[in-house]
Amino acid sequence: MIRKLVELDENLAFKEVDKKKIKRTGKKLLSWLLAIDPANDPYEFRRFDLPIVLAALDDSLQFPHKGQQPHNWEIREGLLSDEYLDLASPFYNAIRGAHYCPPEIIQRGDKKYAWTFFETDEDF
Repeated sequence: MIRKLVELDENLAFKEVDKKKIKRTGKKLLSWLLAIDPANDPYEFRRFDLPIVLAALDDSLQFPHKGQQPHNWEIREGLLSDEYLDLASPFYNAIRGAHYCPPEIIQRGDKKYAWTFFETDEDF
């Protein structure tokens, strides 16, 4: 892991995302999504999640991603499996530049920054 000072956007999300983490978590989520039988996909994971994952993996998704994570209602209602949540949450947090906890904000002029960690090739 390397520690980097990254600029924050107007919503205090990181403007720079950890692309190694996106690739790692995206590949795991993709494997899970492709194992779903399309005829038995009541939450339409393949319809909603698959295009986002594929776009992130082929670098055609703009980062940080400003769209919402699919299935917000189902997540709030506790309808989705822990397996999905364990795979999807790190991926969606990474593509959005989200924090796991509130960062210590560093003000430099009119810009805001925070420290974060990025994965390296040696990490996994």
